[in-house]
Amino acid sequence: MSLNRKIPPLKSLGLDFDFLRASSQLFENGVPFHFINQDDCKVIRLQFVFEAGSAYQKKPLIASSTVNLMQEGSTNYSSFEIIKFIEDKGAFFESETTADHATLALYCLVKNLQQILSMVTEILFEANYPENEIEDYLQNQKQNFSINSKKVGFIAKNEFLAFLLGGNNGYSNKIDLSDYDHISRNDLLNFYKERFLESPFQVFAAGNINIDSISTIESFFGKRKMTDVQTNKSSIPTENTSREVELKLEVPESVQTAIRIGKDAINKGHQDYVKLFVANTVLGGYFGSRLMMNIREDKGYTYGIGSAVISLKHYAYFVLSTEVGTEVANNAISEIKKEVNQLSNEAVKDKELQLVKNYLGGSLMRSFDGAFAAMDRFRSIHLNNLNYDYYDNLKSELKQIRPSDIMEISNQYLNWDDMKKIIVGQLK
Repeated sequence: MSLNRKIPPLKSLGLDFDFLRASSQLFENGVPFHFINQDDCKVIRLQFVFEAGSAYQKKPLIASSTVNLMQEGSTNYSSFEIIKFIEDKGAFFESETTADHATLALYCLVKNLQQILSMVTEILFEANYPENEIEDYLQNQKQNFSINSKKVGFIAKNEFLAFLLGGNNGYSNKIDLSDYDHISRNDLLNFYKERFLESPFQVFAAGNINIDSISTIESFFGKRKMTDVQTNKSSIPTENTSREVELKLEVPESVQTAIRIGKDAINKGHQDYVKLFVANTVLGGYFGSRLMMNIREDKGYTYGIGSAVISLKHYAYFVLSTEVGTEVANNAISEIKKEVNQLSNEAVKDKELQLVKNYLGGSLMRSFDGAFAAMDRFRSIHLNNLNYDYYDNLKSELKQIRPSDIMEISNQYLNWDDMKKIIVGQLK
Protein backbone atom coordinates (compact mmCIF):
# COMPACT_ATOMS: atom_id res chain seq x y z
CA MET A 1 0.00 0.00 0.00
CA SER A 2 1.53 3.33 -1.07
CA LEU A 3 1.49 6.43 1.11
CA ASN A 4 -0.83 9.21 -0.07
CA ARG A 5 1.20 12.32 0.67
CA LYS A 6 -1.75 14.59 -0.09
CA ILE A 7 -3.48 13.44 3.09
CA PRO A 8 -1.95 14.95 6.26
CA PRO A 9 -1.29 12.61 9.22
CA LEU A 10 -3.67 12.61 12.14
CA LYS A 11 -2.80 15.16 14.82
CA SER A 12 -1.35 13.57 17.93
CA LEU A 13 0.57 14.80 20.95
CA GLY A 14 2.55 11.58 20.99
CA LEU A 15 2.00 11.19 24.71
CA ASP A 16 1.04 7.50 24.68
CA PHE A 17 4.58 6.20 25.02
CA ASP A 18 6.30 3.82 27.39
CA PHE A 19 9.45 4.82 29.22
CA LEU A 20 12.05 3.29 31.51
CA ARG A 21 10.95 3.43 35.13
CA ALA A 22 13.12 3.31 38.20
CA SER A 23 13.04 0.51 40.75
CA SER A 24 13.82 1.24 44.38
CA GLN A 25 15.04 -0.70 47.38
CA LEU A 26 16.66 -0.07 50.75
CA PHE A 27 20.18 -1.19 51.50
CA GLU A 28 20.84 -2.98 54.77
CA ASN A 29 21.66 0.32 56.51
CA GLY A 30 18.51 2.02 55.22
CA VAL A 31 20.13 3.97 52.37
CA PRO A 32 17.59 4.27 49.52
CA PHE A 33 18.89 2.85 46.23
CA HIS A 34 17.12 3.66 42.97
CA PHE A 35 18.14 2.15 39.65
CA ILE A 36 17.27 1.85 35.98
CA ASN A 37 18.87 -1.00 34.05
CA GLN A 38 19.76 -0.79 30.37
CA ASP A 39 21.47 -4.03 29.36
CA ASP A 40 23.14 -2.73 26.20
CA CYS A 41 24.84 0.13 28.04
CA LYS A 42 28.52 -0.34 28.93
CA VAL A 43 28.62 2.60 31.31
CA ILE A 44 27.21 3.14 34.78
CA ARG A 45 26.27 6.48 36.26
CA LEU A 46 25.97 6.71 40.03
CA GLN A 47 24.58 9.84 41.68
CA PHE A 48 24.96 10.34 45.41
CA VAL A 49 22.44 12.91 46.62
CA PHE A 50 22.72 14.59 50.02
CA GLU A 51 20.46 17.16 51.69
CA ALA A 52 23.35 19.59 51.61
CA GLY A 53 22.21 22.42 49.37
CA SER A 54 22.91 26.10 49.91
CA ALA A 55 19.67 26.50 51.89
CA TYR A 56 21.30 24.58 54.76
CA GLN A 57 24.50 26.61 55.01
CA LYS A 58 25.14 29.11 57.81
CA LYS A 59 27.36 31.30 55.61
CA PRO A 60 27.27 32.05 51.88
CA LEU A 61 29.33 29.74 49.65
CA ILE A 62 29.86 27.00 52.27
CA ALA A 63 27.75 24.35 50.54
CA SER A 64 29.27 24.74 47.06
CA SER A 65 32.80 25.07 48.43
CA THR A 66 32.41 21.92 50.53
CA VAL A 67 31.24 19.92 47.54
CA ASN A 68 33.71 21.31 45.01
CA LEU A 69 36.69 20.68 47.29
CA MET A 70 35.80 17.08 48.11
CA GLN A 71 38.16 15.75 45.43
CA GLU A 72 41.07 17.90 46.54
CA GLY A 73 42.51 15.46 49.05
CA SER A 74 41.45 12.72 51.45
CA THR A 75 42.82 10.88 54.46
CA ASN A 76 44.85 8.55 52.25
CA TYR A 77 45.26 10.34 48.90
CA SER A 78 46.36 13.71 47.57
CA SER A 79 44.38 15.67 45.01
CA PHE A 80 46.78 14.58 42.28
CA GLU A 81 46.48 10.91 43.24
CA ILE A 82 42.68 11.06 43.28
CA ILE A 83 42.44 12.73 39.87
CA LYS A 84 45.05 10.42 38.30
CA PHE A 85 43.36 7.29 39.65
CA ILE A 86 39.98 8.31 38.25
CA GLU A 87 41.40 9.30 34.86
CA ASP A 88 43.48 6.12 34.55
CA LYS A 89 40.34 4.05 35.00
CA GLY A 90 38.53 5.99 32.27
CA ALA A 91 36.04 7.39 34.77
CA PHE A 92 34.58 10.84 35.26
CA PHE A 93 33.47 12.51 38.48
CA GLU A 94 31.42 15.70 38.78
CA SER A 95 29.48 17.60 41.41
CA GLU A 96 26.54 19.99 41.58
CA THR A 97 25.07 22.10 44.36
CA THR A 98 21.54 23.42 44.22
CA ALA A 99 19.43 25.16 46.83
CA ASP A 100 18.16 21.86 48.23
CA HIS A 101 20.73 19.19 47.41
CA ALA A 102 24.35 18.38 46.73
CA THR A 103 24.88 15.74 44.05
CA LEU A 104 28.11 13.92 43.29
CA ALA A 105 28.04 11.84 40.13
CA LEU A 106 30.34 9.10 38.88
CA TYR A 107 30.52 7.79 35.30
CA CYS A 108 32.54 4.63 34.79
CA LEU A 109 32.81 1.42 32.80
CA VAL A 110 31.06 -1.57 34.34
CA LYS A 111 34.30 -3.56 34.45
CA ASN A 112 36.01 -0.90 36.60
CA LEU A 113 33.18 -0.36 39.08
CA GLN A 114 34.77 -2.19 42.03
CA GLN A 115 38.07 -0.30 41.82
CA ILE A 116 36.49 3.07 41.20
CA LEU A 117 34.10 2.81 44.15
CA SER A 118 37.00 2.35 46.55
CA MET A 119 38.17 5.83 45.54
CA VAL A 120 34.65 7.28 45.56
CA THR A 121 34.26 6.31 49.22
CA GLU A 122 37.48 8.22 49.90
CA ILE A 123 36.06 11.30 48.21
CA LEU A 124 32.66 11.12 49.90
CA PHE A 125 33.64 10.07 53.41
CA GLU A 126 37.37 10.76 53.89
CA ALA A 127 37.78 14.27 52.47
CA ASN A 128 40.20 16.35 54.56
CA TYR A 129 40.19 19.78 52.88
CA PRO A 130 43.88 20.77 52.75
CA GLU A 131 44.47 24.46 53.51
CA ASN A 132 46.49 25.05 50.33
CA GLU A 133 43.72 23.61 48.14
CA ILE A 134 41.11 25.75 49.89
CA GLU A 135 43.20 28.87 49.42
CA ASP A 136 43.76 28.22 45.70
CA TYR A 137 40.10 27.41 45.14
CA LEU A 138 38.81 30.51 46.92
CA GLN A 139 41.29 32.73 45.15
CA ASN A 140 40.17 31.44 41.74
CA GLN A 141 36.49 31.74 42.66
CA LYS A 142 37.01 35.25 43.98
CA GLN A 143 38.72 36.28 40.76
CA ASN A 144 35.89 34.82 38.67
CA PHE A 145 33.34 36.62 40.81
CA SER A 146 35.20 39.93 40.41
CA ILE A 147 35.08 39.56 36.63
CA ASN A 148 31.44 38.43 36.50
CA SER A 149 30.25 41.08 38.95
CA LYS A 150 30.81 43.71 36.25
CA LYS A 151 28.24 42.02 34.01
CA VAL A 152 24.67 43.28 34.33
CA GLY A 153 23.15 39.82 33.84
CA PHE A 154 25.25 38.33 36.62
CA ILE A 155 24.35 41.16 38.98
CA ALA A 156 20.63 40.75 38.29
CA LYS A 157 20.81 36.99 38.85
CA ASN A 158 22.75 37.42 42.10
CA GLU A 159 20.24 39.94 43.44
CA PHE A 160 17.04 38.27 42.26
CA LEU A 161 16.05 35.80 44.99
CA ALA A 162 17.31 38.03 47.79
CA PHE A 163 15.09 40.81 46.45
CA LEU A 164 12.15 38.51 45.78
CA LEU A 165 12.21 36.83 49.17
CA GLY A 166 14.10 39.09 51.52
CA GLY A 167 17.64 38.77 52.86
CA ASN A 168 16.87 36.42 55.77
CA ASN A 169 15.47 33.67 53.61
CA GLY A 170 17.09 30.26 53.29
CA TYR A 171 16.78 30.33 49.50
CA SER A 172 17.99 33.88 48.83
CA ASN A 173 21.78 33.23 48.90
CA LYS A 174 23.06 36.51 47.58
CA ILE A 175 26.86 36.56 47.32
CA ASP A 176 29.23 39.47 48.03
CA LEU A 177 32.91 39.56 47.18
CA SER A 178 33.82 39.74 50.87
CA ASP A 179 32.07 36.39 51.49
CA TYR A 180 35.10 34.61 50.01
CA ASP A 181 37.27 36.08 52.79
CA HIS A 182 35.06 34.69 55.55
CA ILE A 183 35.33 31.00 54.72
CA SER A 184 37.57 28.89 56.92
CA ARG A 185 38.61 25.24 56.83
CA ASN A 186 36.56 24.69 59.99
CA ASP A 187 33.46 26.02 58.24
CA LEU A 188 33.87 23.41 55.50
CA LEU A 189 34.70 20.59 57.91
CA ASN A 190 31.67 21.35 60.08
CA PHE A 191 29.31 21.44 57.10
CA TYR A 192 30.89 18.27 55.71
CA LYS A 193 30.46 16.48 59.05
CA GLU A 194 26.88 17.61 59.56
CA ARG A 195 25.50 17.27 56.03
CA PHE A 196 27.58 14.41 54.59
CA LEU A 197 29.08 12.22 57.32
CA GLU A 198 26.15 12.34 59.72
CA SER A 199 23.20 12.74 57.35
CA PRO A 200 21.32 10.27 55.17
CA PHE A 201 21.88 10.18 51.43
CA GLN A 202 20.37 8.43 48.42
CA VAL A 203 21.98 6.60 45.52
CA PHE A 204 20.59 6.84 41.98
CA ALA A 205 22.08 4.39 39.47
CA ALA A 206 21.53 4.15 35.72
CA GLY A 207 23.10 2.13 32.93
CA ASN A 208 24.17 -1.50 33.09
CA ILE A 209 22.78 -2.17 36.58
CA ASN A 210 22.66 -5.93 37.02
CA ILE A 211 22.68 -8.14 40.11
CA ASP A 212 26.48 -8.08 40.33
CA SER A 213 26.78 -4.30 40.07
CA ILE A 214 24.02 -3.80 42.67
CA SER A 215 25.85 -6.14 45.02
CA THR A 216 29.08 -4.22 44.49
CA ILE A 217 27.42 -0.86 45.12
CA GLU A 218 25.77 -2.15 48.30
CA SER A 219 29.07 -3.54 49.60
CA PHE A 220 30.45 0.01 49.61
CA PHE A 221 27.43 2.07 50.61
CA GLY A 222 24.94 -0.33 52.20
CA LYS A 223 26.90 -1.09 55.36
CA ARG A 224 27.83 2.40 56.51
CA LYS A 225 26.06 3.42 59.72
CA MET A 226 23.57 6.22 59.10
CA THR A 227 21.96 8.77 61.38
CA ASP A 228 18.17 8.70 61.60
CA VAL A 229 16.81 11.03 58.91
CA GLN A 230 14.54 12.79 61.40
CA THR A 231 17.48 14.15 63.42
CA ASN A 232 18.87 16.11 60.49
CA LYS A 233 15.85 17.99 59.20
CA SER A 234 16.72 21.68 59.07
CA SER A 235 14.17 24.46 59.01
CA ILE A 236 14.38 26.45 55.78
CA PRO A 237 12.58 29.78 56.13
CA THR A 238 10.65 30.66 52.99
CA GLU A 239 8.42 33.49 54.18
CA ASN A 240 8.63 36.49 51.89
CA THR A 241 9.89 39.40 54.00
CA SER A 242 10.56 41.82 51.13
CA ARG A 243 8.03 44.62 50.57
CA GLU A 244 9.84 46.51 47.78
CA VAL A 245 8.51 46.02 44.26
CA GLU A 246 11.33 47.43 42.12
CA LEU A 247 15.12 47.48 42.43
CA LYS A 248 17.28 49.59 40.12
CA LEU A 249 21.07 49.23 40.13
CA GLU A 250 23.28 51.61 38.20
CA VAL A 251 26.17 50.23 36.15
CA PRO A 252 27.79 53.26 34.49
CA GLU A 253 28.75 52.98 30.82
CA SER A 254 26.99 49.63 30.41
CA VAL A 255 25.66 49.15 26.89
CA GLN A 256 23.08 46.62 28.05
CA THR A 257 20.41 46.54 30.72
CA ALA A 258 19.51 43.33 32.51
CA ILE A 259 15.86 42.81 33.41
CA ARG A 260 14.57 40.23 35.87
CA ILE A 261 10.91 40.04 36.76
CA GLY A 262 9.29 37.51 39.06
CA LYS A 263 6.99 36.49 41.86
CA ASP A 264 6.07 33.62 44.15
CA ALA A 265 4.57 30.62 42.36
CA ILE A 266 3.49 27.02 42.99
CA ASN A 267 5.63 23.89 42.88
CA LYS A 268 5.21 20.61 41.03
CA GLY A 269 3.02 19.07 43.70
CA HIS A 270 0.27 21.70 43.32
CA GLN A 271 -2.86 20.79 41.37
CA ASP A 272 -2.51 23.90 39.17
CA TYR A 273 1.16 23.41 38.32
CA VAL A 274 0.72 21.82 34.88
CA LYS A 275 -1.60 24.59 33.73
CA LEU A 276 0.85 27.22 34.93
CA PHE A 277 3.68 25.31 33.25
CA VAL A 278 1.82 25.42 29.93
CA ALA A 279 0.90 29.09 30.36
CA ASN A 280 4.54 29.92 31.00
CA THR A 281 5.57 28.00 27.88
CA VAL A 282 3.19 30.12 25.81
CA LEU A 283 4.62 33.27 27.37
CA GLY A 284 8.35 32.59 27.39
CA GLY A 285 9.15 28.91 27.84
CA TYR A 286 10.44 27.99 24.36
CA PHE A 287 12.01 29.56 21.28
CA GLY A 288 8.64 30.19 19.62
CA SER A 289 7.14 31.86 22.68
CA ARG A 290 5.34 35.20 22.61
CA LEU A 291 8.19 36.99 24.35
CA MET A 292 10.72 35.68 21.83
CA MET A 293 8.51 36.55 18.88
CA ASN A 294 7.87 40.07 20.15
CA ILE A 295 11.02 41.22 21.97
CA ARG A 296 13.57 39.41 19.78
CA GLU A 297 12.07 38.65 16.38
CA ASP A 298 9.78 41.66 15.93
CA LYS A 299 11.45 44.43 17.95
CA GLY A 300 15.05 43.22 17.85
CA TYR A 301 15.66 44.37 21.41
CA THR A 302 17.54 41.25 22.55
CA TYR A 303 19.26 38.05 21.49
CA GLY A 304 17.19 36.06 23.95
CA ILE A 305 14.38 36.30 26.47
CA GLY A 306 12.62 33.62 28.45
CA SER A 307 10.60 32.76 31.50
CA ALA A 308 10.30 29.73 33.77
CA VAL A 309 8.54 28.35 36.80
CA ILE A 310 11.23 27.11 39.20
CA SER A 311 10.08 24.41 41.62
CA LEU A 312 12.24 23.92 44.71
CA LYS A 313 11.52 21.55 47.56
CA HIS A 314 10.05 24.17 49.89
CA TYR A 315 9.37 27.07 47.53
CA ALA A 316 8.60 27.96 43.92
CA TYR A 317 8.84 31.11 41.87
CA PHE A 318 8.23 32.52 38.41
CA VAL A 319 11.12 34.36 36.75
CA LEU A 320 11.38 36.26 33.46
CA SER A 321 14.82 37.39 32.30
CA THR A 322 16.52 39.17 29.43
CA GLU A 323 19.27 41.63 28.55
CA VAL A 324 18.47 44.43 26.13
CA GLY A 325 20.17 47.49 24.73
CA THR A 326 20.18 50.30 27.29
CA GLU A 327 18.40 52.69 24.93
CA VAL A 328 15.41 50.33 24.53
CA ALA A 329 15.12 49.07 28.12
CA ASN A 330 11.97 51.01 28.94
CA ASN A 331 10.34 49.98 25.67
CA ALA A 332 11.23 46.33 26.35
CA ILE A 333 9.61 46.46 29.78
CA SER A 334 6.47 47.96 28.26
CA GLU A 335 6.30 45.16 25.69
CA ILE A 336 6.89 42.51 28.36
CA LYS A 337 4.06 43.98 30.43
CA LYS A 338 1.82 43.91 27.37
CA GLU A 339 2.51 40.22 26.74
CA VAL A 340 1.96 39.25 30.39
CA ASN A 341 -1.33 41.14 30.54
CA GLN A 342 -2.52 39.80 27.20
CA LEU A 343 -2.13 36.25 28.48
CA SER A 344 -4.56 37.10 31.29
CA ASN A 345 -7.00 39.15 29.24
CA GLU A 346 -7.31 37.30 25.93
CA ALA A 347 -7.81 33.59 25.29
CA VAL A 348 -4.98 31.82 23.48
CA LYS A 349 -5.89 30.80 19.93
CA ASP A 350 -6.44 27.08 19.43
CA LYS A 351 -3.67 26.90 16.83
CA GLU A 352 -1.09 28.48 19.14
CA LEU A 353 -2.08 26.28 22.07
CA GLN A 354 -1.88 23.17 19.89
CA LEU A 355 1.63 24.16 18.81
CA VAL A 356 2.72 24.54 22.44
CA LYS A 357 1.12 21.23 23.42
CA ASN A 358 2.90 19.48 20.53
CA TYR A 359 6.19 21.04 21.59
CA LEU A 360 5.75 19.99 25.22
CA GLY A 361 4.66 16.49 24.24
CA GLY A 362 7.76 16.04 22.09
CA SER A 363 10.01 17.48 24.80
CA LEU A 364 8.54 15.12 27.38
CA MET A 365 9.13 12.12 25.14
CA ARG A 366 12.75 13.13 24.43
CA SER A 367 13.39 13.71 28.12
CA PHE A 368 12.97 9.97 28.77
CA ASP A 369 15.35 8.87 26.01
CA GLY A 370 17.82 6.43 27.58
CA ALA A 371 18.53 5.25 31.10
CA PHE A 372 20.37 8.39 32.21
CA ALA A 373 17.63 10.74 31.03
CA ALA A 374 14.91 8.52 32.47
CA MET A 375 16.68 8.53 35.83
CA ASP A 376 16.93 12.33 35.73
CA ARG A 377 13.16 12.46 35.30
CA PHE A 378 12.64 10.11 38.23
CA ARG A 379 15.09 11.97 40.45
CA SER A 380 13.40 15.32 39.77
CA ILE A 381 10.05 14.05 41.06
CA HIS A 382 11.35 11.78 43.82
CA LEU A 383 13.35 14.54 45.50
CA ASN A 384 10.17 16.62 45.53
CA ASN A 385 8.23 13.82 47.26
CA LEU A 386 6.31 12.94 44.09
CA ASN A 387 5.94 9.71 42.12
CA TYR A 388 5.25 8.70 38.52
CA ASP A 389 1.65 9.87 38.89
CA TYR A 390 3.10 13.31 38.23
CA TYR A 391 3.99 12.39 34.63
CA ASP A 392 0.71 10.55 34.10
CA ASN A 393 -1.11 13.68 35.26
CA LEU A 394 1.11 15.86 33.06
CA LYS A 395 0.22 13.85 29.97
CA SER A 396 -3.48 13.88 30.85
CA GLU A 397 -3.52 17.64 31.51
CA LEU A 398 -1.69 18.38 28.26
CA LYS A 399 -4.40 16.59 26.33
CA GLN A 400 -7.25 18.34 28.11
CA ILE A 401 -6.05 21.91 28.71
CA ARG A 402 -8.13 24.60 27.00
CA PRO A 403 -7.53 28.28 26.10
CA SER A 404 -9.84 29.34 28.94
CA ASP A 405 -7.63 27.41 31.39
CA ILE A 406 -4.58 29.40 30.27
CA MET A 407 -6.37 32.72 30.76
CA GLU A 408 -7.72 31.68 34.16
CA ILE A 409 -4.39 30.40 35.48
CA SER A 410 -2.54 33.48 34.18
CA ASN A 411 -4.95 35.74 36.04
CA GLN A 412 -4.33 33.79 39.21
CA TYR A 413 -0.55 33.32 39.12
CA LEU A 414 0.91 35.73 36.54
CA ASN A 415 -0.59 39.04 37.60
CA TRP A 416 1.74 41.83 36.45
CA ASP A 417 1.00 44.03 39.46
CA ASP A 418 2.18 41.28 41.82
CA MET A 419 5.56 40.96 40.12
CA LYS A 420 8.85 42.43 41.33
CA LYS A 421 11.31 43.96 38.91
CA ILE A 422 15.10 44.25 38.94
CA ILE A 423 16.72 46.58 36.41
CA VAL A 424 20.52 46.66 36.18
CA GLY A 425 22.47 48.85 33.81
CA GLN A 426 22.98 52.44 32.76
CA LEU A 427 19.77 53.94 34.12
CA LYS A 428 18.01 56.76 32.29
